Amino acid sequence: MKNLFLLALAIVFFSCGPALRIKIHNKTGFDVDSAGVGDKNIGSIKKDQTIIIDDCNEIEMQDNVVFGSAKGIINGEKQINEDDSLSCAMGLETIKKGEFEFDLVLIKKNDGYNLRFDKTKDVK
Repeated sequence: MKNLFLLALAIVFFSCGPALRIKIHNKTGFDVDSAGVGDKNIGSIKKDQTIIIDDCNEIEMQDNVVFGSAKGIINGEKQINEDDSLSCAMGLETIKKGEFEFDLVLIKKNDGYNLRFDKTKDVK
């Protein structure tokens, strides 16, 4: 009976996934090297690839979108989201559990291109 209890406990322990799981879909149309947000390095994401981050303890979000500048290198040029609008920490939340999906997109601006995380629109 004791062994059955330990087995059941082990199954429950090992079947519990990470508390925070983030999917990022590369919708830029390009391979992105050294992708990241804030101080977190995500690594390389191939064109149209989806990656899953489950080694993160928390994420800062504002209005259900990742808070912080998306960054990466496309065709050897560094791309950073430096939004022209005023950014502040109003409505900033520290999220420690849940599942989230974001699209990494490339935005054309007058002075070039910027990377940005958008909420995934095609979640079923």
